[in-house]
Amino acid sequence: PVRLTVLSQDFYIGMFPITQHFYQQVMNANPSYFTNPQSPVEQITWFDAVEESLSPAAFSAVTVKV
Repeated sequence: PVRLTVLSQDFYIGMFPITQHFYQQVMNANPSYFTNPQSPVEQITWFDAVEESLSPAAFSAVTVKV
């Protein structure tokens, strides 16, 4: 059902999508249903996204060709 929601705190969203290629290198998994290395990763939970965002060491160890 549709309902009105009021955000009581700031809400931030990333400016760029995380590609499946990048996600797979960092998390060693690609849960996406539609697989394409250049497409955004999908089929992840909020908890997966939090886990990914809290591991800066993993991101700094990844070399990605752009």
